[in-house]
Amino acid sequence: DIQIQETVDIIKTYGFVVIRNIISKSSIQDISDRCDIIQSKIFNELQNRGLEWMSEDNTTNNDESFRFYEVASRCSGRMDIRYQTSDLPFTDPSIIQNESLFPIIQSLLGGSTSKDESLQPNLVYIGIILSSPGSKNQPWHQDGIPLFPEANNDINNKLPPYAINVFIPLNDDDGTLEAGPTQF
Repeated sequence: DIQIQETVDIIKTYGFVVIRNIISKSSIQDISDRCDIIQSKIFNELQNRGLEWMSEDNTTNNDESFRFYEVASRCSGRMDIRYQTSDLPFTDPSIIQNESLFPIIQSLLGGSTSKDESLQPNLVYIGIILSSPGSKNQPWHQDGIPLFPEANNDINNKLPPYAINVFIPLNDDDGTLEAGPTQF
């Protein structure tokens, strides 16, 4: 498919691509609703542990970072949540194996178009990135390490990707400067 190859070429050239409107609005709403429930549970548990992470007006309240298996905060106002993300709606096949996105991932990772699951790309992690109003900029970082960290960059830069991050904004403001976009 020409569109798939064009998208793959853009990713190989620039390291990312923005693809809009490939997840249904109802799926986005289901995920967003579930995120709200999870966020409330996380905030309650943090409060029970004496970590006042947010103030009454939903602005950042604390510069303290923390790290638990289910949730981590590396800077004020941002959390990386993995609590209950291995359940629906996060694992809905219409999202995980999205008919528009999955062929692009297969092409980039060298996955087969075969139905044999052993030849398919492997989902490693599902998480929620929560960035609240007033959050501080997260330090620039690389998600993951080179496949061969001991090799020099000349070698690693020539290798095909072995992992891909996919971010799904949950509302129309996600990605705007005011909302605090993911930066490249």
